[in-house]
Amino acid sequence: MESLETNHFILVHGGGFGVWCWYKTVTVTLLEETGFKVDVIDLAGSGANSCDINTITSLEQYIKPLIGFCNKLGNEEKVILVGHDFKGACISFVMELFPAKIAKAIFISIAMLSHGQSVLDMFS
Repeated sequence: MESLETNHFILVHGGGFGVWCWYKTVTVTLLEETGFKVDVIDLAGSGANSCDINTITSLEQYIKPLIGFCNKLGNEEKVILVGHDFKGACISFVMELFPAKIAKAIFISIAMLSHGQSVLDMFS
């Protein structure tokens, strides 16, 4: 753990899930018991950030809670982003917004977009 740039994880749930999915897999507990700091973020329309999902019209609106969290990080603070499922696109977006604050990114069971491809293109 000493060789890591940071010990702070941000876990971002997959589509149709909320932060509860990380607790059900015991991920948070295991990381915390190993000495890591862990934050879990409910994105717009999920859990603590519930809203009418029909009002979300952009990726930026959808990940607004994650963007807000990253904005509050200290200037020298770095995190390891973990995204599941569709959240690969979400954490990629955040990596571009906050390159100095992201030490690493972990993509779990995600579909990667090609250059110029939108998330909606994947489903057509």
